[in-house]
Amino acid sequence: MILDSHAIPRMEYLVDHIRSRLSDSPITHPLTINAIESRPKRTTSLFPYVEDTPKAWVQQVLVTVAADVKRGDEKDTSGNIPVKSIPVDQNEVDKSGESHNTSDSTSSKNNGKLFLCAMEAYVFHVPSTSSCLVYISKVDSTGYHPDGPSSSTAKSTLDSTSADERPRTRLPPITYHLLKAFLSYYHPLPPSRALQKQRPHHHKHAYVTLFARSATQYLFPNSILGGKKVLGGLKLCKWWKRTFEDVVFDLRHEQQAEADKSQTLGYETYLTYCLPGYEHLEARSLIGISPSSINTTNSSNQPGEHVEWRYLPPADPSLNSLLFPPSSKPTTPEQVAERKHRSLGMLIPTFEDDPKARFLVELVMNSPAERIVKGKGKRRVTAEELEDEEQPATKRPKFTADTTQDATTTTSTAADNQTTPGAPSSSNVLKDLKERRRNDELKLRQQDAAVLKAISWEDFWTRMGYRQECISGDVTGFFSMYVGLPVTVDGASKPTTSHKENEESEAPPTLPHQISHPLFARLGAALLNHDFADLSLAIEGTRRFLDQTENIVVAEIGEELWKTRCIVRVESNEKGKAFQERKPVSGTDEGRVGGSEQTSQPVVNVLQVRKKKKPAK
Repeated sequence: MILDSHAIPRMEYLVDHIRSRLSDSPITHPLTINAIESRPKRTTSLFPYVEDTPKAWVQQVLVTVAADVKRGDEKDTSGNIPVKSIPVDQNEVDKSGESHNTSDSTSSKNNGKLFLCAMEAYVFHVPSTSSCLVYISKVDSTGYHPDGPSSSTAKSTLDSTSADERPRTRLPPITYHLLKAFLSYYHPLPPSRALQKQRPHHHKHAYVTLFARSATQYLFPNSILGGKKVLGGLKLCKWWKRTFEDVVFDLRHEQQAEADKSQTLGYETYLTYCLPGYEHLEARSLIGISPSSINTTNSSNQPGEHVEWRYLPPADPSLNSLLFPPSSKPTTPEQVAERKHRSLGMLIPTFEDDPKARFLVELVMNSPAERIVKGKGKRRVTAEELEDEEQPATKRPKFTADTTQDATTTTSTAADNQTTPGAPSSSNVLKDLKERRRNDELKLRQQDAAVLKAISWEDFWTRMGYRQECISGDVTGFFSMYVGLPVTVDGASKPTTSHKENEESEAPPTLPHQISHPLFARLGAALLNHDFADLSLAIEGTRRFLDQTENIVVAEIGEELWKTRCIVRVESNEKGKAFQERKPVSGTDEGRVGGSEQTSQPVVNVLQVRKKKKPAK
């Protein structure tokens, strides 16, 4: 199909997508959104306990949302420190008595900004099966309001209006809208939209997973001291459940629009959740059925579809996940059965700060003396084998300073003996060292894979429910979502792709605005070095971090790319004004979790036993 000049698709980056989605949401205060992405990096940590690791690349993403603060006599939650009392002196005197110019802080464009929320995620790309996995690592909010309590405004309001008519300074759920925009960015584009815009990734299968655990703070240190209200474990699981449902609802509305244009999508969506330590009926009674899935209307005011949740752990074998691609196309019933019964190392991806990954490490490290040697069944390891396995399996062999020095010494010795007949050359010595490292790595992977192969899927998740971090007195949950083409593993209708057949698969493109992984880690550590204990400190920490981020990123990618692909502004809109004017429902600011509009609840008729009247005496 040949497109004319007016139909050339434009490239849509992450900040552009977030801005377009947030612009359609209620915004009450101007927002500054920063999206920092790292370059794709080849990784083997996604499936570290298999013999043949698939080709995968990982990216890290950090998104922050800051609102403009109304400067004046606002006070923080403690009511003592006015916002305008933030130090803005031109000179500061340190302990040595030397003065330092701080005009950069007073003239900074980030003055008067306050962080509302932030999120950190890992994006894994598996090109051999056209799949991507989005792991939401951390989501946090400061709990502060950009308006804050204003004494003068309140005084003038009291003189002219009654208590019930005072304007409410309500803030829409920015975290909810940010997550919806972020997750929808990695969904496959519908056919009609693909003719209008493109994205750097071209995935046909998108997976999203997270572990919901309530904590006082993740990204904003000491923010709990400012009066932030933290959801408990059960309420947090309900919040994530409804957020995922709304993402699916938006996708289905897009599919409906595509169907009206006679476009065939064939997308499949499913949602899974699992509360460790709880059976299906127990978990359902705790979380319940979301009102959005019972009584939802679309733009045509017709009843919406029911969102079906499957009570399954993430990457359950019945889901036919393509994150670990099959080694070859199954041709016999035995190969099909073997693919359906994969080991834990092939099913469970590992992430940082993930309870599943920590449990896998413990299973591998604490394997019994009787090991399963591949192809020989279960037997006791002999003394000779124990002597061969002296090096611990806790760490993979690496080139340290000592090994490098030994390799250099060996190389120089070999170079000195070049005149000796039959002496190995320096290139051969280095080749032997690399080959020895590969063999040692393969041996360790085979041992780890053999240990995990002896543990069944059901046994793993049964024991997972008894771990301390899952039953520490609060409810935790695993949530996952899939959006993409239907997946089959039998090769009958749509055979899966083999990563052996796609050794030359293209790596994800490296874009000019992406930064290196060490620099990204430096920014993540810089955010944790600021204090958000009260409103004044939060505003100062926001300014300092935004200035640091701009200086560091601009030094690597340039100012033009920073302004166009890393930072955007979203202005307040009419939906935000309507949100503030709308009265809270049932004494709350949010009719539904996430702050979307309240849906009408189904009418319930309660039947009561009518007592028979006693006859008159």
